[in-house]
Amino acid sequence: MINRDKLKKKAISSNNSESLSAYKQQRNFVNNKIKKAKKAYFQDELNRNVNNVKETWKILNNALGKKSDNIEINTLSSDSGEILT
Repeated sequence: MINRDKLKKKAISSNNSESLSAYKQQRNFVNNKIKKAKKAYFQDELNRNVNNVKETWKILNNALGKKSDNIEINTLSSDSGEILT
């Protein structure tokens, strides 16, 4: 990643097509490594929790980028003072 960032700075400052090409090649290499690492991580986690449905769903939601919405519902009261929930 450090090499990719250095190549990006060089490509921007030099405005050279060869520098830009080298940066893009390094960027794609890094992105592919990250994707493979994520895939391996989530596969490992799913295989480890194959018999635990709750953990499996947590892992799937994490992989999909879903966040749990813990919404607090305030108590409602009617005009007569009766508490509604």
